[in-house]
Amino acid sequence: MDARGLVEHLVQVGQKMSMGVDDLRGLVLKLILLSMKYVDRKEAWAQLFPGDYVDWSLVEQHPSNLLGDASVWLSLLSYLTWPDVYKSEGEVSASVAPLASTRKNLRECGLDAGGDEAWTLACRCLLLCTVKGLPSLHLVELLTCQHFKRNTHTSSMELLSKNADAPFTPSELGGALCFVLRRAQVDARTLGDNLVIVRAKHEERKLCMKMKSMVAVQGRPRLRDRVKNLLKTDERKTQVDITLSTWESYVGFCYLHSFPPTLSEAVKTRLYFLASQTRWRWREHLAKVLPSGGGILDRVGQHPVTQPDVSVLTRVVDGLSMDGCPPFPEMTEFRARCFQSFAVSQTQTMTLTTVLQLYVAAYQNPEVWKDVWKHCVGVISVQIIKDCEAFTNAVEFAADPVMRLICRSI
Repeated sequence: MDARGLVEHLVQVGQKMSMGVDDLRGLVLKLILLSMKYVDRKEAWAQLFPGDYVDWSLVEQHPSNLLGDASVWLSLLSYLTWPDVYKSEGEVSASVAPLASTRKNLRECGLDAGGDEAWTLACRCLLLCTVKGLPSLHLVELLTCQHFKRNTHTSSMELLSKNADAPFTPSELGGALCFVLRRAQVDARTLGDNLVIVRAKHEERKLCMKMKSMVAVQGRPRLRDRVKNLLKTDERKTQVDITLSTWESYVGFCYLHSFPPTLSEAVKTRLYFLASQTRWRWREHLAKVLPSGGGILDRVGQHPVTQPDVSVLTRVVDGLSMDGCPPFPEMTEFRARCFQSFAVSQTQTMTLTTVLQLYVAAYQNPEVWKDVWKHCVGVISVQIIKDCEAFTNAVEFAADPVMRLICRSI
């Protein structure tokens, strides 16, 4: 697997597990830890990544490892090195017995790489021998064949037999795993360059799919469609704003409040999003979006939007992400009460980011929230509508945690 395909795969898995994907080194180490066997992963997670969040319910649903087959693992480990472990050989021999034993067995089996690469090969072998759902012999043989450029089948069998003769407790393996992951050096520059390309390709595909959906849904305009949708285009809304002085469209909203040219598009769309809210007290949160707003915030607070543009709302909702953040209680309750009409397979694979976007969509203007919901997930039914309306009428909107995520997306 090439670097670009590997990065795209890592980002997809990380987003599915609701982990942050901006820190590639942390993402790689987290996915390795969550794919290990014989160790207490939650205890090791608390030691290596205190305060970071992962959806353990999704992790425990995987009987195998999170990354996939041997090609993914060998490609991933090629970007990890351990050049400084030789400086801690005394510590390794005294307190990291599994790693020291692996290094000794490699030497006895004729698989010693020598120099700094010896400890890198030992760390890679230790990780491959503890991957869930994959045969250790096959992984170690592929790794050593790539490194030594020769047939290492017999030596690999001898290595695994020697490792089996010296079993270790889960606590010892967990300590060795934490030692190895702490000292791992990831080629973040190569992976980061490919991450930029992957994100650019993703945005290009999103734009392409959006254009295709517009063509498929709108099709050839007819006369009754023109009459029905007369006020739904931005141009028509702007004309109505000028005629009736309502300023409901996004263009009219920006013109009414005379935003300075230095104000970013992200801030203006968030202000429009807040002004269109009807189910919670949004005025007290305007300063979080634009702390130095002053008179601009006063004008925005005096002119709420009653007929918002769905395209602007969906743009803000699409920008929300739960990567690396734990769910708040209202969101957990929303998932339990409003997703009963979804298919089981869909709810099991739904990420926290999607749940967050649906939660925010359910609290939008009563006239447009269904459109925002369908933009997020594409599935809506009578029962879903009843469940969501009952929930939003009974439970107050969690403004503070949602505003933190909105401000983080600017």
